Amino acid sequence: MARGRLIAGLLGLVVAAAGAALLIIDVEARRDWAAARLALQRLDAERRAHAMGAELDRELARAHVWFTVDTGSLTETDWDDFAWNHEKWVNRAPFPALIRDWYVARPRPDGTLLQRFDAADEVLTEVSWPDGLRGLRAAIDAERRAGGDDVMPSLGPVLAELPAVVIELWLPDVEGEDEEAPSSPRSYVYVIGTVDLEFVAGSLLPSLARAHLGEDWGYRVVDGEDPMREIASNLGGTAGPPDGEAELFAVPLAGLDEPLLDAPAQAAQDGGAAQAGAADAAAREVAGSGVGPGAMAKRRAPEPRRGEAARERGAWRLMVYRPAGGGAASVASKRREWALRSGVALLVMLCAGLGLAVMVLMRAERERGGERERERERERERERERERERERERERERERERKE
Repeated sequence: MARGRLIAGLLGLVVAAAGAALLIIDVEARRDWAAARLALQRLDAERRAHAMGAELDRELARAHVWFTVDTGSLTETDWDDFAWNHEKWVNRAPFPALIRDWYVARPRPDGTLLQRFDAADEVLTEVSWPDGLRGLRAAIDAERRAGGDDVMPSLGPVLAELPAVVIELWLPDVEGEDEEAPSSPRSYVYVIGTVDLEFVAGSLLPSLARAHLGEDWGYRVVDGEDPMREIASNLGGTAGPPDGEAELFAVPLAGLDEPLLDAPAQAAQDGGAAQAGAADAAAREVAGSGVGPGAMAKRRAPEPRRGEAARERGAWRLMVYRPAGGGAASVASKRREWALRSGVALLVMLCAGLGLAVMVLMRAERERGGERERERERERERERERERERERERERERERERKE
């Protein structure tokens, strides 16, 4: 009996321990599921961020490709090819307001002349260097002095400090130039398109966010070198770790027209038929204007340019955040909920096992108490039997005495 009661108690503890072990296994499985879900959500956010950043960079590339024009018609005040491409940019580019002003910088021995393109009159007007472009002027002058006769323009294709699109174009050789004359650096100009940050922050990025992220997503664009310098954001306050990141504001020099020419295949792969059609039309425009890989190769020096690898990376960083209740915050909330539920379930299971063990022990104690009571009752019954035996003995003794 005692052994049975002991086995019953141990069985209750074993059941509680087995339940606790199963609960721990379930918690670990849920944790692994949460980690896998978080990884998938981060991968999705990274994909969305890269798509959003790629479209902005594609527009920068579009500006670079469309305005890589023939310099044969460039005079002191006119540039017919540039004016024609500017009209095409205004009428056919998806975001013509991306570029606020166009300038032409002409490096000369006595300094760099700056001209602004007047879209209304389609002429180049000499202007003083704006404060925002003085750093670029110093860089052009330094480049000219350091390069000597073998100067190689290398300040493009974008400058995030301004920010601006920068295009270097070689000028045609002067016909009939005396070959015995002292050599001089080959002439070139810089075409500078200043990016309108107000348009980028107020219109372009919100439009791209709706197209690639979705409603209620948050985003921040910061300087790649100084993350504390915020360029644009739709977040009301401070934000935690992003769900996805992507580099922004970069136009790789190698295969510069690929963001346009390869866009249809990529868009079709992503399921964006409308985007593929628009990109295909843009590619046809580039091909029709004579600005393609072949035309660009003719207008650029064949030698490799300095600093090319350094400009492959985006100068800005895009960080995206899932809507409230999504992403890492959602998984963390689920983990806390599961931890709380698992803790409560484990506590209930342990209490149940402990209660079962206590019940078994109490029942065993009651059974032992009943056994002792029955033993005492049997002892009293034996005592009463002995008393009756003694009474009968005394009765027989009195009977003998009467007979005598």
